[in-house]
Amino acid sequence: MAEILIRLGRTSTDLLAWSRCLPVAVFEDGHPWGSLERPPTFLVVRITDQTAAQAQQYLEAEYDTSDPPVQIAIRKWKFDIDDSTMSNPMKRAVADAIADGTILEVTTAMINAYIKRTT
Repeated sequence: MAEILIRLGRTSTDLLAWSRCLPVAVFEDGHPWGSLERPPTFLVVRITDQTAAQAQQYLEAEYDTSDPPVQIAIRKWKFDIDDSTMSNPMKRAVADAIADGTILEVTTAMINAYIKRTT
């Protein structure tokens, strides 16, 4: 299982700045998260059917196609926990995890619709 630290807080229009919904770090299940790695600043998402190695893809930066490539976004992917089309059960699970400071446990199928490109 993979655990992913997701940034909460404010949203930024600067794609090279840390912003809400961006993945910050990936570890194997059971990582000893620090006391500050909880809401209101962060949310830990556990994806039960991915390894940390598989989830590393979410930490990739976004580059343009120039030569040499230029970084255009701090992350290629975001976990859009604010998506207005999110199902009510998923909205409740996200809200509960943030309110309680607990880990949001999901499968890839549950979260796939909310993992989106940043650009």
